[in-house]
Amino acid sequence: MHKFHLLQTVEEDGGNFSLAERQLLALVRKTKILILDEATSSVDYETDSKIQKTIVEEFANCTILCIAHRLKTITNYDRILVLEKGEIAEFDEPKILFDKEDGIFRSMCDRSNIKEEDFISR
Repeated sequence: MHKFHLLQTVEEDGGNFSLAERQLLALVRKTKILILDEATSSVDYETDSKIQKTIVEEFANCTILCIAHRLKTITNYDRILVLEKGEIAEFDEPKILFDKEDGIFRSMCDRSNIKEEDFISR
């Protein structure tokens, strides 16, 4: 058998798997919380879009905590938490934060050329 298979023992903290393999494990388990730390930072925008679509479809019943610097990655998420100097600066639905013209999130969106049509209506 290959190293990575469904009958493979998972050691404490998944130490016997690479980071990529641990991310794949979340797809075959019925995970309730998925934590992504810059999961698509090294892929192009088209691939990022496909991955985000898959995440939305496959983890619809899951809580997702996502650390992201590509703002378009998270415009369809339920809530966004903006940190500034390690402190919570803003926390709300993406569109609400975007509509706050003097807000930190809005200024980041402006610099990233994110427009109103990039947000999904809820």
